[in-house]
Amino acid sequence: MCLFKDGVRIGQFQDVTSGFQSLPSKPTGTASSPITVTNTRHDDVAYIRFNTGTTVCLPRSTAPTSPGR
Repeated sequence: MCLFKDGVRIGQFQDVTSGFQSLPSKPTGTASSPITVTNTRHDDVAYIRFNTGTTVCLPRSTAPTSPGR
């Protein structure tokens, strides 16, 4: 899974774990400069848990955009 802002990769995770991994910092996106999360795995889903407690599932090979999260 990779995180991008303005087309620049700002974070990545590749290890399979039994729990969630935290980001070392809190990236902030806006409507004009969103954080994009891409699940680069071709055979598995990735789960993202926001600091609000909301968890979303990214199907394999997907890239939704999430401003301000």
